[in-house]
Amino acid sequence: MTEVQHIAEVIGRLPELSRERILVAALDSGYYFPRSRPGPPDGPLLLPLQRQDELLGSTEEIYLHEAGHLLEDEYAVTDCWRNAQASDGEFTEYAASDPGSGEEGDPSGLGGEDFAETLVAYVALRLRPERISPADRRVIKETIPARIRCMDSWGFGAERPQ
Repeated sequence: MTEVQHIAEVIGRLPELSRERILVAALDSGYYFPRSRPGPPDGPLLLPLQRQDELLGSTEEIYLHEAGHLLEDEYAVTDCWRNAQASDGEFTEYAASDPGSGEEGDPSGLGGEDFAETLVAYVALRLRPERISPADRRVIKETIPARIRCMDSWGFGAERPQ
């Protein structure tokens, strides 16, 4: 399987909600981690070909995280999300470095890393529970219950990708 075929398969397995925002998947010969560039209405998902060997096994989670940044402008600015962040009060170490304020003009981004990090945990919990241990499922449910409720209310868990 070529790198491009692998990338296409991984993007095809992403939940429709995040996949539909990826209008451009730019393959680049650069050596960096995948990242998204939000922009009106959606941004490209930049995918480095030189790192695919290092990303195998975690590619889907990384691409889902980056695609999550493309959803921030719609969801991370809501009262539901901001109240959920405050209510849960817990962040991964990475998300805590940039949780975002949900305010436009915030230099850390609309949702920071928290929205993208939460989306990965949510998809694992609701759409791919067999991929995580019962202990990890319990930790997710106990740590971010309000954010899970927000994503449930938006219908994020309605789809079961193949």
